[in-house]
Amino acid sequence: MSMSIFYFTISIIINSAGNVLTLVTSAKIHPSYLGSAYWTAAEANLSVAFGWNLFWTFLILGIVITILNAILVGHWNWHRALGNLVFMVPFSALIQFFENFFIGKYPIYSGLPAANTPVMIGFWICFIFKFW
Repeated sequence: MSMSIFYFTISIIINSAGNVLTLVTSAKIHPSYLGSAYWTAAEANLSVAFGWNLFWTFLILGIVITILNAILVGHWNWHRALGNLVFMVPFSALIQFFENFFIGKYPIYSGLPAANTPVMIGFWICFIFKFW
């Protein structure tokens, strides 16, 4: 059981870092050559539309989707709902943490550089596809 929790924790960290990395790098490359996952991009656009940060957007949309799934299935399953909440709270918090880190809101790191030249665009494309 403890190894399952360990792997669950590692998977949330890697998944949230990867999602935010695609968001931030696609925002840093002009013109945009890289995309993002559909759900991540949709939630990032919702955060801009409503003026929320990514934590609240991911958490609220996760809760709404949990309720919508229960309506579609036809009954409320507390085990499934709590399982989704156990995933969504740390995932949303890590999404916000990594977004702040990658865009440079923390004093120890100034964020990822913008890619406005062909050399930097090539660097980002090689970085994303080679190391991730």
